[in-house]
Amino acid sequence: MFRGNTTRSQYVGRPNRKKRGVALLMSITTLLALATAATASPESPGLRAGSTDQEIHLDGIPDEPAWQRAGVIPDLTQQDPHPGHATPFTTEVRVLVDQHAVYFAFFCRDPEPSRVAIHTMKRDGDMGGDDTVAVVLDPVDDGRRGYIFQINAAAARLDGLVSGPESMSTDWDGIWDAATRRTPDGWTAEIRIPTQTLRFKWGQDRWGFNVERYVARTQTNLRWSGITLDANFIDLQRAGVLTGVGDLRQGLGLSVTPYGLVRSVRDFETDESTTDGEIGGDLTWNFTGDLTGYL
Repeated sequence: MFRGNTTRSQYVGRPNRKKRGVALLMSITTLLALATAATASPESPGLRAGSTDQEIHLDGIPDEPAWQRAGVIPDLTQQDPHPGHATPFTTEVRVLVDQHAVYFAFFCRDPEPSRVAIHTMKRDGDMGGDDTVAVVLDPVDDGRRGYIFQINAAAARLDGLVSGPESMSTDWDGIWDAATRRTPDGWTAEIRIPTQTLRFKWGQDRWGFNVERYVARTQTNLRWSGITLDANFIDLQRAGVLTGVGDLRQGLGLSVTPYGLVRSVRDFETDESTTDGEIGGDLTWNFTGDLTGYL
């Protein structure tokens, strides 16, 4: 959910003539203090990803021993509609990396698991009425550009490029995968994002990072960072910090997305038909952390 930013103004009274000099100095000092307080933000939360050289089988059940070495967010905080208030929707998040991918595990507990909502299986579909989890990443750590990855409880995927605090495009389709599993106390999810899907500065051990869960039936947002009502999830200035990613490698930085097309034409007067097809693919090459080519 996107919300516009709000601003507040402060009123400073006019000093009398006799104490103008002292009052003016005090007013300037007060204004500076108020400006600092208005612009200061709480320290961003931080998490260090665990590392593994063991294979993670993406089945929606985070039960491999490697997950015990993951960085852990024990719970998320309600952001909307009642920021900071406790909820029954406990959400644990774990983060792992190997040299070629970043992995996320979600444990989404729900006191009424039969009411978990699923309405779409479409790629980049409307998940506004679904229970979902989402990840935003800012691998270059500039607070402006990044990626969003979202899945519902049936592992339908949505992804996009973030270009500002209220601007994202779902025209981009990255190469990544996810799996989910319904459980007696809610649902669990695993997400794998290969490094060749992302652009980042090799060796940089600090990324912007945030996670969110949405409970559809109560319209509740839960987040790790940026939990005020005016904070948009894709506002990377409000994101936390992910470390432990300095050893990630992109390899050649090549990604191939194949496609196939079949056409069939039938003449109903002669009852003759012809069928043909074609195959192809899209090639993406990350030349550097900031430059990508498409073919």
